[in-house]
Amino acid sequence: MKYINKTSGSIRLAALLAGTALLGLVSQSALAAGTASGTSITNSATLTYSVLAVVQPTITGSSTAFLVDEKINLTVAAAATTNVVPNDTAKVLTYTVTNNANSPLDFTLSILQPAAGDQFDATACNAYVESGVTPGYQALQDTALFIDELAADATKTVYVVCNIPNTVVNGNVANIDLLATAAGTFTGPNGIYVATPGVQGAVITETVGADTPGIVDIVFIDPAGTAAGDVIHDKTHSNRGSYSVVSSVLTITKTATLLCDPVHFLVNPKNIPGAITQWTITISNAAAGANATLTSITDTLGATLAHDANLVVPAAAACDSATGTPESGVGKGFKVTSSVSRAISPTCTGTVCYFTSANDGDGLDNNLGAITATFGANLLLIDAGHGATGMLKGGESISIIFNTTLQ
Repeated sequence: MKYINKTSGSIRLAALLAGTALLGLVSQSALAAGTASGTSITNSATLTYSVLAVVQPTITGSSTAFLVDEKINLTVAAAATTNVVPNDTAKVLTYTVTNNANSPLDFTLSILQPAAGDQFDATACNAYVESGVTPGYQALQDTALFIDELAADATKTVYVVCNIPNTVVNGNVANIDLLATAAGTFTGPNGIYVATPGVQGAVITETVGADTPGIVDIVFIDPAGTAAGDVIHDKTHSNRGSYSVVSSVLTITKTATLLCDPVHFLVNPKNIPGAITQWTITISNAAAGANATLTSITDTLGATLAHDANLVVPAAAACDSATGTPESGVGKGFKVTSSVSRAISPTCTGTVCYFTSANDGDGLDNNLGAITATFGANLLLIDAGHGATGMLKGGESISIIFNTTLQ
């Protein structure tokens, strides 16, 4: 008697399906951008089987092919804030542009300054691409105005260079958005990207509707950026850098204190001829201010005022600059006081120092009624707390004091 296995019928069949992807035009990239656009992907199924335990010839089915489409994607990143001072020129903000697309692309560059959210706009702004010759912005080397043929997954440095108005004050901020826009020429066979070195690529248009067989479609997948109107999937991306003003906050005050007159002496003196007045010019740098380097200050006396060469201290029954008692030595008609102990002159360290009244270049001079303080070798010197002559740090002040007699 012959038995038949009805489960297997007359043939025992063992089949294994295997999918094989064949890359036709370009090898697949292992980078984050993925397979390059225009790559031909061919796929077919292969069947292995046996009949009555006898292995049969492999059967390969028909193949299916398609082209990898273009994904337009990019990111812009901004570096740290750049500190500036009023009237600065050619100040640099650094950005990077990364091509996250799956082919090389060009990128145009735009500088946008938001209408709100900061205190000033920078001026004369331009964007330049790093040439690669010398790291960091070099005005004579980094002159390209667009990014040319940036490879997939590659990054390029871009410098935004601006001037700072002279009207800004400490703490002011200017926000700067760098907007990069993808550009490129897709005129090769089946719409494959075509490199055009040295020539800015054409405007890119996204493919709408269903996938186009045999053609490289273009898809925008970029994220939204910081600039107004920079939304997702618009072939652009932006990021925001900023200039921050770090400046001194200087004030100058001048006060007049009537010391005596020749009639009432020290008791309720009046501004009559012969009266002696003490003048105090104070230069202050606010605590939040950056270090300032003072150069000079001038105060010209009117013709009716005579400088007191001895900085006299009026007596109870006298008001005379010629015979009064000098506050310091004879001929020392200027006093400088500092809010902190420092090297005020080459021979005097502390908070109070005296200078001669002569026009002798000692840092404080009287030249025919023109009172001039010149900061440098003889006035406000370098010391442990002050790294430059004339330095006035935030929170510090100095005062220049002298007397005059009303003619």
